[in-house]
Amino acid sequence: MSGSPATLSRDDLYSVGGSGVYDAITRGDNAEIPEILRAAMRSQGPILELAAGSGRITFPLLTLRRPVTALDLSEPMIALLRERLATDARRLAERCTPVVGDMTDFRFDTRFGAVVVGTTSLSLLPDAAARRRVFDRVREHLADDGVFVLTNVELTESAAARRVELDGATLTETPNGDRTRRLIQIAVEGGVFESSVGSISQWTLRDELHAAGFLIEEAVEIPGTPPEYRNTLLVARARSLRPLWPSLTGWDAHGDDGRCVVSAHGTTVQMADGSRLVCGTSGLWNVNLGYGDPAIAAAIAEATTASSYAGVFRYENVYARQAAEDLIRLTDERFDTVVFTTSGGSANDAVLKIARQFWALRDMPHRKIVAGLEQSFHGLTYGAFGLTGEDLGRSLYGAETRLVRHIPANDVDALTALMSRAGGTIGALVVEPVLGTGNTVLTAEFVEALGAARDAHGVLLVVDEVATGFGRTGPLFASSEWPWAPDLLVTSKGLSNGTSAIAAILVAPRVARTFHDAGAVLVHAETQAGNAASCAAISATVQRFAELDALARGARLAARLDTAIDDLIATTPSITGVQGRGCFRALSLSLSDGSALPQAQVPDVVAALRTTGRVIVHPGLAGIQLAPALTMTEDALAALFSGIRIGLAAFAARTS
Repeated sequence: MSGSPATLSRDDLYSVGGSGVYDAITRGDNAEIPEILRAAMRSQGPILELAAGSGRITFPLLTLRRPVTALDLSEPMIALLRERLATDARRLAERCTPVVGDMTDFRFDTRFGAVVVGTTSLSLLPDAAARRRVFDRVREHLADDGVFVLTNVELTESAAARRVELDGATLTETPNGDRTRRLIQIAVEGGVFESSVGSISQWTLRDELHAAGFLIEEAVEIPGTPPEYRNTLLVARARSLRPLWPSLTGWDAHGDDGRCVVSAHGTTVQMADGSRLVCGTSGLWNVNLGYGDPAIAAAIAEATTASSYAGVFRYENVYARQAAEDLIRLTDERFDTVVFTTSGGSANDAVLKIARQFWALRDMPHRKIVAGLEQSFHGLTYGAFGLTGEDLGRSLYGAETRLVRHIPANDVDALTALMSRAGGTIGALVVEPVLGTGNTVLTAEFVEALGAARDAHGVLLVVDEVATGFGRTGPLFASSEWPWAPDLLVTSKGLSNGTSAIAAILVAPRVARTFHDAGAVLVHAETQAGNAASCAAISATVQRFAELDALARGARLAARLDTAIDDLIATTPSITGVQGRGCFRALSLSLSDGSALPQAQVPDVVAALRTTGRVIVHPGLAGIQLAPALTMTEDALAALFSGIRIGLAAFAARTS
């Protein structure tokens, strides 16, 4: 070939003349083809190929025996593809639809199982905004389970100008100074065809895909790529941004009908995917009397009809007055007054305020430190988050912990050392009778030491019975069996049988009288706290506990639960231990090699129990939690444990 790129006439590589040159050079190039085909096979249904060119990737895709729509902006390229299809002996044209179109702005009626963009195609676009238009169109056209398969070639640090002699042509590649673009020139007899191609970092593409609503499922380095380049295949799926953002749920699980409740009655939950599940956790440990109690529902309806809104923000309402009286009577009048909030977390926020204001009213404002237990759970609102004894992202969210201390549960020496060191600055000790994970029950020795700490240092004792209240561990409140009464008691979950966003802080005389005698106003208020409907639910729940003899039924269930757990342990090697008390239990699990179940795999166990065993449990520490309704029947308990066996076996089979 005579001449050089500098002296020959130039034309675009995708022009009429350039398309033939491009096809001749790339037709035998199989780079990335096996990886693209494997990725496309993850889905079913028709395939859309963007920037298809003359068919380098199109023809291999057609071997998958699925319809392929091949789109390219260049009319000469599409014309060449049609010619190739017409002469192909395999009659592939019957499954292929070539289309001239812009990959940044296309519209089809079809939703595709796979959308494929190969090699440098995205790099030809001018900027990120153009790529975003491509990604938006792809999302619109992907089937629900479809995959977006794209490959990306970027320049490495070793990239330099190169010249390659081909059969009847010379290929020259020249990167710019910062290696963000390269000029590709193909010189043939009488002319040069060229194209300027960008170099995009795969990490830039990942960020752009994430911003466009995709989740990267896999990233694979294409083998055999020259060292001057890095060729990466990315496989992504559309991340559906649903209107609902559920709590503590990964994005890939949003919109899962298998997690969406349609209705619930007794201990059976109907899901949107049609499955019926046995609930082994009373919702979130709060539906202690079972789902759908008609008397509680009727009380809520009556209060809502009588007063669509009546709260306790600068006012009172008769339902809140009655609920407060019911709670004080229920606890043998060990408490003087009740503060209503909307959740256990917000109640513990209020506890921090009450404790610190109490000491300020006693002329000891320096007693601001509040101590809790490691591995405790007091909520995720801002103050309660700092008090919670698990990290759970405290540093990420900047939760306030400067005035909080934690010691190990049941460590009397640690408690004694803390009080000896800082007892004069500690305002309150906050404990759960059974730590929120269900793994640790406070010992009698530690409970006695807590009482001794109050006697010696005057510290307020706060018992968080959000989870343990209303019969969860046996008695109505677990702390009612302790040798001392708390200064503050927090209750929430079972308080309304799970029907309302409501919590209550029961305040003992020592604290209540201090505020009363000083005429002090507590600066804590919530719009929905103590509203009529929620407080009607409390009173109805208290009444239903008596009518159903719920505590006695819970005690009988706890005994049956002991037997069922013992039988399960005897026949299931992966269960290595059981903790908890009454109807609040945690099962520790192991892998087939005997090692403790990694925390990262706990959600997989919970999912296996739900999808295969048809039961609902919640994750615990290296295991699962059980907290059945106190009214669960023998048949429902048997179904629960049958499902646990099936689900654990399914998980073991998947991981063996």
